[in-house]
Amino acid sequence: MARAPLVALHGGIGTFEGSFGDVLPWLSEGRRTIGVELQGHGHTPDTGRPMSIEQEFAPCHADYEAVAPDPDDFFPFLERMQPVVHDFADWTADEIRSIAAPTFLVIGDRDFVRLDHAAEMLALFPDGRLAVLPATRHTEVMQRADALRALVGPFLA
Repeated sequence: MARAPLVALHGGIGTFEGSFGDVLPWLSEGRRTIGVELQGHGHTPDTGRPMSIEQEFAPCHADYEAVAPDPDDFFPFLERMQPVVHDFADWTADEIRSIAAPTFLVIGDRDFVRLDHAAEMLALFPDGRLAVLPATRHTEVMQRADALRALVGPFLA
């Protein structure tokens, strides 16, 4: 029996493949996996329309150069992304509590996401789980494919 589809959003200014390439083989087993690349990220052009956190989500300059319609637009694009990061109005506790879908938060112990903040978020999700990967920075989480499979595989089953 096929499992429910999984929608995956890439990391900052990267591509779907760059974000999920290490885990995609097992993540896609028995399920349709839909990879989304947002405006100006990865293979999609920057349309010039205003960006906001509601429209955007977001690994590195080399990934961008490999697939971008115009690699010279990388740094101007980063400038345009500033409002997405800096103008984000936090989600309210009630907004997070309203998320009915099972949610799995994964951070690294060397992440810029503080453990106390992740624990606070976990307490708000009605059906939430949290894993902290040892010796892992934020940008390394998706590279820990074996650890993620052991943790996330049963969660998605």
